[in-house]
Amino acid sequence: MKKITIIFFCLIFCIQLFAQEKKLFWDGYDWAAVDKITREYPEYNVWIKSAYLSGLFDGKMFYKLKAMPMNNSVIDTLFTDLIEPSSVRSLIGGLDMFYQDMSSEYIPIPLALIATIMIQNDYSKSEVDKFILESKKWINEITISILNK
Repeated sequence: MKKITIIFFCLIFCIQLFAQEKKLFWDGYDWAAVDKITREYPEYNVWIKSAYLSGLFDGKMFYKLKAMPMNNSVIDTLFTDLIEPSSVRSLIGGLDMFYQDMSSEYIPIPLALIATIMIQNDYSKSEVDKFILESKKWINEITISILNK
């Protein structure tokens, strides 16, 4: 009986080991999955998406506070970007619109969030397109390097 239990747990462990994805970020597929999961209870959709965005902003703030003992010019350089808390509903709506383009579904949410904020702040279309293209190249290079390991 003991051998069967050990074999059973080893089998479950092996199955779980091979079931894991090599994934660095949430992307458009995960963002769309929230819509599918909350189809029956749409009021939870905004809660889940806003929880993700809140975690993203909290993580940025945590590392900004950890870097406080450093020189202020270094902090300003490291943490100067477009990801700043604003109206969560407008960011969620912007990300929903961004991920409607199927060619952008694999772009990580933090990069999609920057592109969304650029669109909402009336950056030129060429600047936004350039940022999206660079983001696609960057995530493709990372994915290829992970798959080659």
